[in-house]
Amino acid sequence: MKRTLLATAILVLLAPAAYAGARDHAYQIKPGLTAVVTVSGQDRPAVSARVGKGPVQQLAVMDDEAVDVFETPDIDHDGYADLAIGQSGGGAQARMRLFLYRPNEGRYQEIRHPAPEASPCHGFVNPVFDAGKPAFSTGCRYSADSQGEESYAVRPDGTAVPVSWITQIWFPQASAKVEARYEFHGDGTVARILLDGEGSPFDGGDNVAPLDRVDLYDAPDITSGPSTQLRAGERYDVVALRPAGWLQVRLPGQKDAAALKWLRYVDLVIDRHGLAPSAQGDAPASDRQAR
Repeated sequence: MKRTLLATAILVLLAPAAYAGARDHAYQIKPGLTAVVTVSGQDRPAVSARVGKGPVQQLAVMDDEAVDVFETPDIDHDGYADLAIGQSGGGAQARMRLFLYRPNEGRYQEIRHPAPEASPCHGFVNPVFDAGKPAFSTGCRYSADSQGEESYAVRPDGTAVPVSWITQIWFPQASAKVEARYEFHGDGTVARILLDGEGSPFDGGDNVAPLDRVDLYDAPDITSGPSTQLRAGERYDVVALRPAGWLQVRLPGQKDAAALKWLRYVDLVIDRHGLAPSAQGDAPASDRQAR
């Protein structure tokens, strides 16, 4: 299995003694233009900003932890320093809120996470900003076999579009987790999911049928019966992992969503057709002798 590497951000940690009251953090957006970012409150810290002599803009109400990470990268590479603030909880993983400075408006715009419930890290954790283009990656680790990576491109409208996600998943009958790499289209929809796991039917990251025949269904319902089959060595692209124990797949050359099929993980590891007795083998012994 390919090893998952965690992104490591260079965090600017604020001294714990600074948490008692409101804190002001001044930084230069560009030469001659300064912003003052204020963090106030303890239970749910509030963050606001004032650019130059402009009005105060309320940016965010944070979670119930100290705001202890403050960075000012040029996220979208427009020549103006942006703002990244976060909470580490005293650990190595900081959950961040990202804000672009919009010079035409003189205000900040938050880059919102496109799918915090579904993504591996459930938010922007330890973001590392690309030095050459408007993009960034994040990384999280919750245990030895539970970690994630996320990569994003930043659009001109200030939205973050996923490029790839990496996480680990369990399948029934599996002895270990399988690495799942989600790749996305430019509009943020899933293009395919590459699976890889030592000792699994995805070993080597090549999604091909490992058995002589693998049943495909028109719906994730075994009672409906298979509509077609994959033959050994035939390729398929996984586009969704739902419901539990099923993979939604697309066959090579197919683009129509109506042509998507489902297969069961168990059918990739147990050769049901190879184990099935022949029609003659099902017959009683006396009948076979008569024949």
